[in-house]
Amino acid sequence: MLDSGRVSAFTDTGLHDKLQTRGIDTVVLTGVSTHITVQSSALAASDLGYRVIVVSDATAADSATSHENALTALSFLCEITSSSEITDALT
Repeated sequence: MLDSGRVSAFTDTGLHDKLQTRGIDTVVLTGVSTHITVQSSALAASDLGYRVIVVSDATAADSATSHENALTALSFLCEITSSSEITDALT
């Protein structure tokens, strides 16, 4: 979990350096404001070369339309999955 005062989790947080130091190449994103903060973080992570996975049922927006539109846009650069698929992959 990362608290950030910016729209992207990668802006002014040192997150990229921390992930690089640990050899992490994949980020799994959850959170509120799918169409703002999640999307911004996903795009930044993609630009930095990460494999990006957005958990569709662990994100939310101000409306169902905003949420779905953001997921559709993100699907061109990211993997969109559900929390149950993440859980299954980890067990």
